[in-house]
Amino acid sequence: MRRTLATAVLVTLTPVMACGGCDRGGGGPGDAGGASVTGSAATPRPARDPERRVVLDFSGRIDECWMGHRGMLVDFGGARGHARFTRELQAVRGDDFEREGASWFRAKERALTVPFVWTEEARPDPVVVEARVRGGAARAVTFSLNGRVVGSAGLARGEVRTVSVKSTAAPLGPGPNELSIVFGGGKPQGEVLAEIDWARVGPFDSDAPYAAPTREEALTSAAIGGVSRRVVSLRPQSLVRCTGFVPRGARLDASLGLSGGGEADVEVRALVDRQAPALLHTVHLGPADAGAWKRLELTLPELDTAAAIELSVPRATKGTRVLIGDAAGTAAREAAAPAPPARARGVIVIVMGSISRASRAAHGGARALTEIDGLARSSLVFEDHRSTSSLASAAVASILTSLPPPAHGVGEAGAALPRSLVTVADAVHQGGAATAFFTANPLTYATFGFSRGFDTFGTHVPMEDAPATKVFDLAAKFVQEHKADKLFVVIHARGAHPPWDVGPDDPKSLPPSGYTGGLEPRHAAELLAKAKKSPPQFKFGEADRTRALALADRALAAHDQGLATLLGALRAAGRDEDTAILLTSDAAPDESQHVPYAELDGLDEPTLSIPLFVRAPGLAPGRTRAPTDAADLAPTVLALLGLEAPATFRGQSVLGAPDGARLRVATHGSRTSARLGPFVLSGAGGHETKLCSLTLEPSCTTDVRVTHPIALELLHRLTYDALNAAARPTPEPAPQDPLTIASLRAWGR
Repeated sequence: MRRTLATAVLVTLTPVMACGGCDRGGGGPGDAGGASVTGSAATPRPARDPERRVVLDFSGRIDECWMGHRGMLVDFGGARGHARFTRELQAVRGDDFEREGASWFRAKERALTVPFVWTEEARPDPVVVEARVRGGAARAVTFSLNGRVVGSAGLARGEVRTVSVKSTAAPLGPGPNELSIVFGGGKPQGEVLAEIDWARVGPFDSDAPYAAPTREEALTSAAIGGVSRRVVSLRPQSLVRCTGFVPRGARLDASLGLSGGGEADVEVRALVDRQAPALLHTVHLGPADAGAWKRLELTLPELDTAAAIELSVPRATKGTRVLIGDAAGTAAREAAAPAPPARARGVIVIVMGSISRASRAAHGGARALTEIDGLARSSLVFEDHRSTSSLASAAVASILTSLPPPAHGVGEAGAALPRSLVTVADAVHQGGAATAFFTANPLTYATFGFSRGFDTFGTHVPMEDAPATKVFDLAAKFVQEHKADKLFVVIHARGAHPPWDVGPDDPKSLPPSGYTGGLEPRHAAELLAKAKKSPPQFKFGEADRTRALALADRALAAHDQGLATLLGALRAAGRDEDTAILLTSDAAPDESQHVPYAELDGLDEPTLSIPLFVRAPGLAPGRTRAPTDAADLAPTVLALLGLEAPATFRGQSVLGAPDGARLRVATHGSRTSARLGPFVLSGAGGHETKLCSLTLEPSCTTDVRVTHPIALELLHRLTYDALNAAARPTPEPAPQDPLTIASLRAWGR
């Protein structure tokens, strides 16, 4: 389509509801009751309120909105036009190109699937599907709606045709629908089957030729009464719809005008999953409005969920267009965490391996740890912190680079941190601080690139005849040696991850009483890996499970004492008042699993839900539900030290203003889990994605794709953009020495 705006995947053609006098602030049925419309010949461009954030931008970010005209409009050109029309989190096979100002898609697969939502009630009119197609190797194209064929049309190689088919039998009703386009005939053998510009679906309304809206005519600038604005220009029977997470207290602001004289109606609707479309407001524009912009200010319903706000022109006199200027949905900014009155002179980041947030007393669970719980009481506790991966090295790489795994390249065990990336250690080192990293996890050894940027790097090897808490002793020694310096320390502790350090007599006191199983603490990681992958090799019963949980608790108690040693060293060095402590985890074990504490590859929400405590000089303790993830720790470290974050960092300081509608993406290999508010979209490789709602079901097991198409469309779009926000670095496999290989084996790898 010739520079079309976007793809209309959610289209409303709901009949107009009568609303006499709505243009003066009154509303028809469904009116939100909070709108006002005024006009002035000297109306200036409205200034954006700095206390409000934009959640829907109809002109500034029009590529994220959808257009419609006489039905559903699908633009296949551009990544936004085709990558989201799948049931997966990857683009369909093909490529985009421009021809004479038009964006097209070269189809290299026989079938294209376009899911969309229809909100009009079923009508007896025939359904029409038409598309602008250029023939390739395929000889014909067949269109189907919801599995029923609408019709077919022939194609000729190299010839551009607007093909049109209609049917009285094809179903088109309110709710989720699916358009299938299948190219038939020919033997492509790598050739392009066809090139497709756009397609539209809707009830048959006339034999008039269809003209798809283009960017030049729909997104432009217009002046009324000497005031120029960036506008979306709509013909009759057209709409623009933006989808986003609309929080409570949101409002819609726009300036309305006419082009070409005449009269027109403008309707504002809200679309929310599992609810009927709501008509919020109607405005009538007539000759009296031709000389000035008419201001629309509308308080939106208390949605607090994924929703679509639509501006449509159901009626207008011939030759009249409605100009919608500077339209945006905004919401009040949430208050930032109270800024510490003084900058820290040191920051210590403690990453405890395999800590479950749900079971810990600091988060309301039953299992207490003296030092960690005490630290939580003096910290700002984040109740909605999320890892970026269930792979420990990927999560720590995100902590260091402020990037998600697809961007930092540590997506699989054995991948090294690319040398091309800027880390928080680099930035802190340039700020004049002494830096150190101490790890007991083989996946973050120097072999895998995690020593870069640190002045001091120390490791604990699982086979070493020393407790895993040695990393706290090394950190305490570093603090003493640099007590007069700015300092930055990262500790990647083993935590609850096996192998477990247990004295020779300790197992006798651990449950279950009289245990005779084969779960030996020093080799537990290898045994658990076998129990998970090949059950016949190691029969794992309930007694073994009880012993594993007890051993993990004993290991965490030892780490709690290691933390006490470090905090004592800070006090002895006189640095406890000016040093910030950030305590988190790499990933959480799913303790409900039959084989707990084995290495993880899934991305279930319990696995990604990890603790985060921030204790900083002058920072008031408390709790917050601000959504954060591992990539936010690096900007937080720099903010606490008064340093600027590198431009490559994508995270945000956890002490800044939280964004409740923030997408957080976690990956592990080909698996992806993206969370937006209560919605979680998950998928793997070429498999169909699953959408769940934590509000409906905390276990997040039921797929709600069918009942939540608006949330599904939004998360698909945002997740695809997040996964493809930047070029992925070339993976750097690490050359593994014998010691690393032995350590990984002891780790259960």
